[in-house]
Amino acid sequence: MCLKTTTKRAPIGSGIKVSNAHLDDEARVIEFYDQTIDSIAFYEPIGNQQYKQILGGSRYLFKDRLYKHKNFTIKLNRNFIGDHVYYFSIKSKQPANVMMALKPMNSFIEYGLKEYLLFGTFYGMILIFSFYNLMMFFAVRQVQYLYYILYNMSIAMFEMSSNGIAYQYLWPNWPEWNEIAFGVALFFATSASLLFTREFLQVKSRVPTLNKVMLGVITLRALFFLYCLLIDEDCFNYKYIEILPLMVCYYAGWHIWRKGYPYARFFVAGYSFLLLGVTVRVLQTVLSVNLPFGPANFYILSFCFIIEMLFLSFAIGDKVRVMKKKKDNAQQQMIQQMKNQSRTKGQHQ
Repeated sequence: MCLKTTTKRAPIGSGIKVSNAHLDDEARVIEFYDQTIDSIAFYEPIGNQQYKQILGGSRYLFKDRLYKHKNFTIKLNRNFIGDHVYYFSIKSKQPANVMMALKPMNSFIEYGLKEYLLFGTFYGMILIFSFYNLMMFFAVRQVQYLYYILYNMSIAMFEMSSNGIAYQYLWPNWPEWNEIAFGVALFFATSASLLFTREFLQVKSRVPTLNKVMLGVITLRALFFLYCLLIDEDCFNYKYIEILPLMVCYYAGWHIWRKGYPYARFFVAGYSFLLLGVTVRVLQTVLSVNLPFGPANFYILSFCFIIEMLFLSFAIGDKVRVMKKKKDNAQQQMIQQMKNQSRTKGQHQ
């Protein structure tokens, strides 16, 4: 957080009341879970109707934060007894999920350690999925594996940009890039997803009309990306246009599955979980629906990404198995034909 030494009278805005029973009460912090908020102005009472202003958000350099933590965290003054009201105001270009928690310092540290451990597991699994498919590419030389790797890495970058990990470890001194990094990652994730779907399900040969639709969606998405990048960066905040490419991929898998290709069932299952995660995120940020389970809702999309990648890996393995079985059957038929031809020649002789 960036601190200002100037004082102000009580502002008009949202506020929270905090009570201290004793001067030696445990230190407490207020933690904001949404790391995409551009600016947070927090007003701490210092007596005589005066307030110290504390500024933070994704528009400020990471090194200026009081705690080097991905979330915006303010340590509360505990040198008082009784009730005090803290005020805050928020500015954000994109929809913000204003979830905050008042925590004792010990709970904040414990929660943070567990959260970073989960992040390490999440990104480690993505690396494992990507490495597995890289080995598959070297084995069979099919471009679909490269598209899938690009999709995985783009999803990882999107999640890191959204939850603040990237700003903490990859570009802490580039707040301008941090403002649009999620949009760039989301574009590559969407494009790679469409390209992977075309190749994996062989849409071009099986459903030519749908193939044209997918190419059209890829083209429109690329044009929109260029418009966002070169003309109006605020348009990156229209993240939910990605529902259209997602639905196209989901329909392609469902259609191919109905046509009798069994490995598409894992593809459909994976995208079903992804649709679930996107639906929950839309309910949270766009419709402001309060859902149970607290902070876990904020990370449900990450969980759904992992489930989707797991099912897509099953789908890839199932397709390899089907292709191998067809190849073995073809070889067996060829061997049988050669045997029959040899017998026929022997009878003629």
